[in-house]
Amino acid sequence: ENATALVLVPDNDKVGVGTGFFIAPNLMVTNRHVVENKQRVLLASSALKTVRRATVVHATSNADIGSPDFALLRLEDGTAPGLLDTTREISKLAGVVAAGFPTVVVRSDERFQRLVSGDLSAAPDLSLTQGAVQSLQSGAGGMPLIVHTAAIAKGNSGGPLVDACGRLVGVNTFISVDQTQSARIQYAIRTQAMDAFLQGAGAQ
Repeated sequence: ENATALVLVPDNDKVGVGTGFFIAPNLMVTNRHVVENKQRVLLASSALKTVRRATVVHATSNADIGSPDFALLRLEDGTAPGLLDTTREISKLAGVVAAGFPTVVVRSDERFQRLVSGDLSAAPDLSLTQGAVQSLQSGAGGMPLIVHTAAIAKGNSGGPLVDACGRLVGVNTFISVDQTQSARIQYAIRTQAMDAFLQGAGAQ
């Protein structure tokens, strides 16, 4: 609850929505495709108390599905109300929780409506879903992925996937939908890929 925040990306007359999580007192990780080519975004959560500004300080070169898809944000004022520990240890059938702000859920939250109407102290409730690790796969170039059953949707991108101890095991990034089989699969990029991105960014 304290380490995860809503990422708001103003774009002309629209506002893009994603999720991010704090890894250091002034640093947040999200997906590159959440921030796209923006240099500044806004963060909101009940723990932050008010909307905060953040600067995009580093991002992967692209956001192709199955490839590294990360962005590093720096909080411009204040400090993170909570941080997430990480682990590389995860196994099939392990219980996981996805945290984030899926638009299909937050758009009905009265606090979100107040937020987009200008109430900087309002923030939607964090959405949590439970599931289990279904498969451990490799994506493009050997990108380590977690296939899991904790439901995610648009707006969850960049949000944390945590284990039963609340430790980050992956970053929720994309879904795959097969209409012919009524199948919906959730994917998170494993923490070792995020660690490599942070090392390249000079961040701990």
